Amino acid sequence: MSARPLRARPPASRPGIARRVPFAPTTHTVVALGDLGTLLPHLGSWSETVHVVATLDVALDALDELASPAGVVVADASPSDAAILELHSAQLAIPMLLLCSMSAPLVTTPRARVVRADAEAHERVSALGEFVASAHCAAGRRALRFEDACQEWRLTPREAEVLWWTHRGRDCAGIASAMSLADGSVRALLADVRRKIGLRSIPSMQAEVQFRLAQR
Repeated sequence: MSARPLRARPPASRPGIARRVPFAPTTHTVVALGDLGTLLPHLGSWSETVHVVATLDVALDALDELASPAGVVVADASPSDAAILELHSAQLAIPMLLLCSMSAPLVTTPRARVVRADAEAHERVSALGEFVASAHCAAGRRALRFEDACQEWRLTPREAEVLWWTHRGRDCAGIASAMSLADGSVRALLADVRRKIGLRSIPSMQAEVQFRLAQR
């Protein structure tokens, strides 16, 4: 029996977010590892937000390059690959889903949700759709918290983007590459951010952003 299509739709963006803070970490992309391409047509509009990769290295690169990955899906992965991806998902504070075929060895990790179902089963499609929807909603809440903090600190869009990439662990060269700016421009923006937030060090700024994102 073929899987029934899901009818979930991405949440509407918050009114005024583009006007108030043109940069907001709302990429909302779920990185998926494994043969999940056949499931995407069943996800409706959510399929446009799923980034499917075939190897562990490409998945790790995607998690590093995306401004704000929403979650990680691992399909029929080896225990070692699942452990590596869980470590990265924990560092990013994003959820992880393990999809295991009935005929494959069961793989578990301490943090990930595990669903065991055949590749074509409706249960697997439902689990993927539910995870994507939940991860995107959580990512949206983090984006709104970040927007509110930037408004409180009176950051410009460029300053907000520099702060976000700093929170993601990028150094000046990495931020300059992501924003197509000169290193000197990034350092000047960081200095302005530190002055407005009232914190002197990069680790203290990262901790402050993480605290704001974790608030409920």
